[in-house]
Amino acid sequence: MKWWTCVVFMCAAVLADDEWREVRTAQGPVRGRKHPTEDIYTFYNIPYATAPTGQDKFKAPLPAPVWLEPFDAVDEKVICPQAEFPVEYMPKSLVTKENCLIANVFVPNTKEKNLSVVVYVHGGAFIIGYGESIKATQLMKTKDFILVTFNYRLGIHGFLCLGTEDAPGNAGMKDQVALLRWVQKNIASFGGNPDDVTIVGSSAGSASVDLLMLSKSAEGLFHRVIPESGGNLAAFTVQRDPVEIAKTHAKKLNFDNVDDIYALEKFYKYSSDGTVNIRSFLR
Repeated sequence: MKWWTCVVFMCAAVLADDEWREVRTAQGPVRGRKHPTEDIYTFYNIPYATAPTGQDKFKAPLPAPVWLEPFDAVDEKVICPQAEFPVEYMPKSLVTKENCLIANVFVPNTKEKNLSVVVYVHGGAFIIGYGESIKATQLMKTKDFILVTFNYRLGIHGFLCLGTEDAPGNAGMKDQVALLRWVQKNIASFGGNPDDVTIVGSSAGSASVDLLMLSKSAEGLFHRVIPESGGNLAAFTVQRDPVEIAKTHAKKLNFDNVDDIYALEKFYKYSSDGTVNIRSFLR
């Protein structure tokens, strides 16, 4: 009887080890979990950078946190503050957080190393969307690449541009560059090849890919591109007069002192997420 008990316990331990996989990143150990239906390991919700808050909320992303104890990379369904969009597109379980800069890494169950890496940039006209809107199970039909999805700041938080020190613009694009730097620094820990990174996107994600090809900040951080739709000159990509767009949006929110650029900046800094995102920015 005791021998059988021992065998059962040993089997349970093996199953537990198979269910979880731990990798050591530059930030600390990260534990991912076996997908319930697919032969892949999932590492959700890994902070690749820190979103600045308060008066600095429109600035470039800050360094990612570090930790000593294993970080359980489970899906907490975090999304960035954004405009309202149809219920069928946004599951009720999603959680909006200002500190939303997280990456999701999906690794095939294989002992192979130096796998190709695909980074998928989500679409949504730069005002809506989140990394997990693209499901790994839809894309990973082979075991020869690792998939990375991620959030980046959107709308007001990501693309307010007043030309001031505190609101210089393009925070969302700077988030994307931070993600690519994170991939370069950490993807080898997951079995990926940092010298074989392809960036893919559709809609605003495709426009982002197009813009990243032009950016000196992103130089050397990826090696191939698949822009599926949308380009750097698309109507939803370019703010032809960003200050005027910011003024118009503020007026819609009943703020009238728009010609004082620092009063306008203060309005956006101290307005709640719900207030500034109640209407679509960039429109």
